[in-house]
Amino acid sequence: MNRPFGDGEGVIETVALRDGVLHVRGRSRVPVTIRSETARVDLAKSDMEDRAFDLRLTGHRLLWVEGAGLPLLAIRLPAPRFSPLATVRTVVDFCRIPFLFGGNLAAFLFRGDAKAGDPIEAFLLRLRPASEAVPEVVPGLFAAAAPPKPAPPADIVLPVFNAADDLRVCLERLARNTPPEHRVIVIDDASTDPAIAPMLEAFADARPGTLLVRNAENGGFIASVNRGLAESRGHVVLLNSDAFVPPGWIDRLMRPILDDALIASVTPMSNEAEIATAPVICCPEPLAEGQAEAMDAIAQRLNPAAARAESPTGVGFCMAMSRRWLDEVPRFDTAFGRGYGEEVDWCRRVGERGARHLLIGDLFVEHRGGGSFGPEKAARIAAASRLINDRYPAYDASVADFVRTDPLIGPRLALGLARAGTEAPLPVYLGHRLGGGAEHWLQDRIARDLEEGGSALVLRDGPEPETVAVELYRAAGQTQAVLPLAELGGYLGAAGRKTLIYSCLVGARAPLDLAEAAALSLGAEDGFRMVFHDYFPLCPSRNLLGHDDRFCDLPGAERCQACYDRLAAIGETWPPGISDWRGRWHALAARAGTIEVFSPSSRTLVARAWPDLAPRIALQSHRLAFLPRAVRPAPRARPVLGVLGSIGFEKGAAVLRDLAAAPGVRMDIVVIGKMDEAYAHRGIRVIGRYRREEISDLAEAYGVGRWLIPSVCPETFSYATHECLATGLPVFAFDFGGQADALRGAPNGHLLPRDIAPTELAARLLAPPPSDRPAERKELTA
Repeated sequence: MNRPFGDGEGVIETVALRDGVLHVRGRSRVPVTIRSETARVDLAKSDMEDRAFDLRLTGHRLLWVEGAGLPLLAIRLPAPRFSPLATVRTVVDFCRIPFLFGGNLAAFLFRGDAKAGDPIEAFLLRLRPASEAVPEVVPGLFAAAAPPKPAPPADIVLPVFNAADDLRVCLERLARNTPPEHRVIVIDDASTDPAIAPMLEAFADARPGTLLVRNAENGGFIASVNRGLAESRGHVVLLNSDAFVPPGWIDRLMRPILDDALIASVTPMSNEAEIATAPVICCPEPLAEGQAEAMDAIAQRLNPAAARAESPTGVGFCMAMSRRWLDEVPRFDTAFGRGYGEEVDWCRRVGERGARHLLIGDLFVEHRGGGSFGPEKAARIAAASRLINDRYPAYDASVADFVRTDPLIGPRLALGLARAGTEAPLPVYLGHRLGGGAEHWLQDRIARDLEEGGSALVLRDGPEPETVAVELYRAAGQTQAVLPLAELGGYLGAAGRKTLIYSCLVGARAPLDLAEAAALSLGAEDGFRMVFHDYFPLCPSRNLLGHDDRFCDLPGAERCQACYDRLAAIGETWPPGISDWRGRWHALAARAGTIEVFSPSSRTLVARAWPDLAPRIALQSHRLAFLPRAVRPAPRARPVLGVLGSIGFEKGAAVLRDLAAAPGVRMDIVVIGKMDEAYAHRGIRVIGRYRREEISDLAEAYGVGRWLIPSVCPETFSYATHECLATGLPVFAFDFGGQADALRGAPNGHLLPRDIAPTELAARLLAPPPSDRPAERKELTA
C-alpha cells in the first residue's frame, strides 16, 4: 500500500492487522493524527525521526489520517476474518428460538403478526454482539471485605524536577496520608526552579527519616529512579511528583504484594494512567476539586478480591515494587533515555522470570500527568514504544487484549459513577435496544447532558437472564459493562445524586425487574421521571393493538384480561394478569415526579389507566429540528398518494395493501421510505430510505398530491405527520392518537373514521380538498 495524503505531504506505506492490533507505517512532513475506530495518536514534528512513523493502534476496521489544513483521508481495511466460533454461537441462538419464543414464532410465521417477532429480533440483536463486545464485571465487587493490614515499612522513591505547583500538593498529601514508618527518598534532579529546594528541605525537616538526595546535574527520570532504588532497603513505591495519594493508600497498595510472593508490581486506578485510567480506559481526564476524594471513597468500599486484575505491565506514576523482584532486577534500563517505557521494560523482564503484575481498583490516586517532562513527552513515548516493541513483540497484542476484555471494568464503572455524581445529579436512563424514535430521543438527551459538562448512564436489558447492560457516557468516551442485576444497586449507589428516567424497555426479557431494581436505588434526594414514548407500561402490546390487531382504546378490566391472555408477545417472566402488569408499573409511576407525554391523546389514555396519577401527567413538546419546505406538485394524469416513513403492520401496511387492491381505485401510491414486504402490492411503489432534507424534493419528483398517515395504532407522537403537514399538501389520518392530534386545527389536516372501508377510503382521498392552495408553513410542536 502507498496511500498519499495532503497533496504529497505524507504517505501511508503499510497497514497490517495482527492479533487485533493495527500496525501503521508511513512518512509525513506535517503534523498528523492517525486514528482507528477505537484509538488515536497525534504526531507532532518532534515525534518523527526523519519524518517517519511506526505505530500500533487498537482497532480492526477503519483507519483515518487527518491534520491541520489537510483533508480527511479514510482507508477502509478488509473485514475481520471468518470466525467459526461466532458462527456456532449464532446457530445455537437460532436453535434456542423455538424453545424460548414458541408462541411468538408461531404467531409470526402463521398469522403474519409483526409485533410477535419483536422479542425474537431483540433476542438475536442482543445476544450476538453484546456477549462478545461488552466486558462483564467480576461479581461481588461491593461485597464486604476486611480492611487491609498495616503495611510493613516501605521506601517511597520520589523523583523531582521542577513542577513546583504539583510537587507542593504531592508533598502535602504524602505528609498527611502516609504513616511515619514509611521512608520517603526524594531525588532532586537538579531542578532549576528556586522554589523546589526550600520546599523539599521543609518536607525533610518535618518528616524524620526522609532521605533527600540532590543530583549535581540533570540526568533524567530513569537516572533519578535508579539512584533512589539503590538507596532502598525494602519494598518500594515509585511515586511521581504529580501524583496525589489519599488516606490509607499505602496499606491498600501493598496488600497484594504481601499476600502473594509472585506479585512484582501493583498499580492503582487513576484519572491518567493508561490501562489503569478510570472511567474510560486509556482516556485521561483532569479532575476538579474534590473528585479524587469522592472516587477514592468509593474505591475503599470495593471488595479487593473482585477489584484486581493481572495486567501486562504496571504504570509508574504510582507503582508498588516487591523487594524480591527488585533483588532480581534492581535497576531500570537506561536505554530508555530520560524517561518513558522503563517501567514496562522492568515489568516484562521480571515477568519472564515468573513475576506477575496487578492493577487494583480499591485505590484511586489522582495524577496530573506529564508535568515534569513538558513538550518532550510525545517524542519520548514514541521512542520508548519502538524499543518496547522491538524487545517484546507480543506486548502490544497483550495490551490490546487487556483493553478488549477489560477485567477491571467493574471498578472502572464504579469510579466513573462516583465522579459523575460530583458534577450534577446523574441522569440514569432506562432504554431498549430496538432503535427508532425512543432511541433518537435518548441519544439527543445524552448529547445535551454531555454538552452541559455532565455524564449520562443508560441501563438496558442484559445479554443473559438476570443481567443488565450499563453504558456510562462522558465527553472522553464510553464505559460499557454487563453486570448481575442483583448488583445494580451497589453501582448506582456509587453515583450519589441521580435522576432516573424511564424511556422505554420494550424487548427486555424482564422489563419490570430491571425498572424496579433501578428504582430501589433511589434515595430521598433523587428524582424519577417516566416518559411515554409508547404505551408499554399500560400493556405489553406497546401500541395498544389487541390480539385482533385493532386499537383497543383501553376497555374495561375483563376485556383487557381476555386480550392479555391471547397476546403472543407475553413473556414467561411477566405477571399472569394485566392488572398485575399495570399495577406494578403504576407503583413505579407513583414514585415519579412527572409522567411525560407528547400528545393530548397520550395524556387521555394514561389518565384513563391511572386516574389517580392524572395530576402528574405533563404534556411536553417535541420540537422538530427540521421541517420540509412547502411542495407544489405538477399535475398528473392519475392522483398520487404519498406515504412517509417505515411502514409495517402497525404503521398501516395492511391498509395500503387493501387500498391498492380495492376495485376501481384510480390512484398511484408511493411510499417514501420502507415497507414490510409481506404487504407488497404491484400498485404500491416503495422508494426506500430517505433523508429528511429530501422529503419535499421526492414528493415533487413523484408527483405526490396528498399524504396518508395509515397507522392503525395510536401514535404517542408522529414525526411523519408533522413533516407531511409542513409540505402544505392535504394530510389524512385516522381519528385517534398523536397523528390525529397533529391534524386537528391544521388547515391541511383531514381526519378519517377508524373503520372506513378501502373503497370509501379511496373516495375520501380522491375528493378535492377544501383548497388546492398549499397551506402556509408554520412551526409545529406537539
